[in-house]
Amino acid sequence: MNAETILHDRFIYLPRQQSRASRTFFGVITLLAWAIYIYLWLPLTTLALWLLGVRSAYLEVFLLHEPLKPPAMLTQLPLLALACAVVLIVWAEYNRRRFQGKERRFAQADVRLSEMSEAMHTTLALGTALVAAKTATLRMDRGMPIAIDVARPLPRGVPATDLPAVKAPTADTA
Repeated sequence: MNAETILHDRFIYLPRQQSRASRTFFGVITLLAWAIYIYLWLPLTTLALWLLGVRSAYLEVFLLHEPLKPPAMLTQLPLLALACAVVLIVWAEYNRRRFQGKERRFAQADVRLSEMSEAMHTTLALGTALVAAKTATLRMDRGMPIAIDVARPLPRGVPATDLPAVKAPTADTA
């Protein structure tokens, strides 16, 4: 894989460089696509709700019998909210006790500096400068990083130094 392949395989999306009309047009197209997508799922969603009895529950509660009156709702809704809160707290406590003292995430191995530099097609000096910076800007040439501008070094106490921009040798100078 050479620098030309890297340059043409990657696409960097910068909406600030598009005109407002272009962004608005593509936003409207995206909104229409989502609306069509949701519209296509409506029959299946309706079927699932019907099978779960949502329609019959609505009929039983609101249409077939006497509708709930406001005084009944004022007493029943707080009780339902309290029941939901109790169920949520019981579930959270169950999970807290179930996973207490267990590490569920696995630590990822650190990538060696040589591997990172090789993957970025750059030198070890440029890789070291990148690791030592909290915030950095890479200057690219033909899809390969050639220099780094350190905007914010790591805070004090962190074992790295603020390295100035390190110029990596390019094919022209090597």
